[in-house]
Amino acid sequence: MQVKHSSKIKIKDAQEKDPYLLKMNTKVQEGKNNQFIIQDDGMLLNGKRVCVPNVEELRMEIMHEAHYAPYAMHPGSTKMYRDLRPYYWWPTMKKDVGEFVARCLTCQQVKAEHQARTGKLHPLSILEWKWKDHDGFCCWVTTIGIAPYEALYGRKCRSPICWSIEGLRQLEGPELVQQTMDKIQTVKKYLKAAQDRQKRYVNKHRREMEYEVREKVFLRFHHGGNLEIRHILHEPEIEILEGLTYSEEPIEILDRSIKELRNKEISMVKVRWSHHSPREATWEVEENMREKYPYIFSEPVR
Repeated sequence: MQVKHSSKIKIKDAQEKDPYLLKMNTKVQEGKNNQFIIQDDGMLLNGKRVCVPNVEELRMEIMHEAHYAPYAMHPGSTKMYRDLRPYYWWPTMKKDVGEFVARCLTCQQVKAEHQARTGKLHPLSILEWKWKDHDGFCCWVTTIGIAPYEALYGRKCRSPICWSIEGLRQLEGPELVQQTMDKIQTVKKYLKAAQDRQKRYVNKHRREMEYEVREKVFLRFHHGGNLEIRHILHEPEIEILEGLTYSEEPIEILDRSIKELRNKEISMVKVRWSHHSPREATWEVEENMREKYPYIFSEPVR
């Protein structure tokens, strides 16, 4: 990318009217600023970059060329800023480039979304009691008198809680029961802390969105052109017979050949059948085809 002569003249003329650049120009002449330099033609530079004055039309023209030009191909904000940075400079350049790219409808419709998802995170609730309360396969069924698991495998289902079988609590002893209960509470506490931490982290980048009837929202462009009427092909109807079969008729003769045997020659024709593509054409004996379908021989061979 190079600064065009016409743009260079516009920038130079606008520099003479910009208060900030005039102030920098004075400091350079007084030797108080080494960052800016003045060319022989009077153009103020920041290093090797042209200082663009605070003129919105001029800055928009530069960004428009860097974004919409055929060789640019709609770069993102970071790529576009890096392309402009070696040649131009103004105080809010990076911010202006980001806002310019964000307003490009083509980029919003085509490129991947980077906006925060709407809606808060709602994690699954932690189980309050035995896991079998959430599994109907292990629940007691009145009609059969046992649980489906026991009916299928011939034994009772043991849950992670070791005293799920009635009467086992007394057999195991109160100490083991209390130890297991303490472990369960510790696991639930860790699960709750992990869910709260994940929910708090995710919700930083999300927000609740409420929409009203007839409110306009921006939707990304979806390729729906294949649903247009001009893309719909109308296939001919196929008459199905009683035996779930359909009759095939020869459409045309694609080619001819002679099959040479030891004592005679047989004329063969390549026939294209209805409801089939030319690739599925078959070779048939010409004599048999003339007897069954004489009408196809009135047309010239392709």
